[in-house]
Amino acid sequence: MLLPAVEQRAPRAPAQQQGGGRGQGLRRHRDARRRARMVVARAAARARGRHTGRPPRLTADQVRQVRSLRAAGESIAELVGGFGVSRATIYRALGDAGDGEPAAGAR
Repeated sequence: MLLPAVEQRAPRAPAQQQGGGRGQGLRRHRDARRRARMVVARAAARARGRHTGRPPRLTADQVRQVRSLRAAGESIAELVGGFGVSRATIYRALGDAGDGEPAAGAR
């Protein structure tokens, strides 16, 4: 016995998957303009000396304290528990030289 042929549809184009249709081009244009304004605003804020983005979890004093405790032989696990931050935050504090440049191997 032969089974009936199943009609197969062609895969949808990306624009169709994202709810494409009327106004899609206008939305893309509007979003691109908004992103461009945000980039300019962040650059202007940085030029005025303002911090943009998420605030740091550790203060500068805490970073100095983390470094001195680690130099004194404190384990990473003890630092994590004592400061209530993640291992990544501790390693970032230990690797950052404080000159604005990320540590070697950091992204």
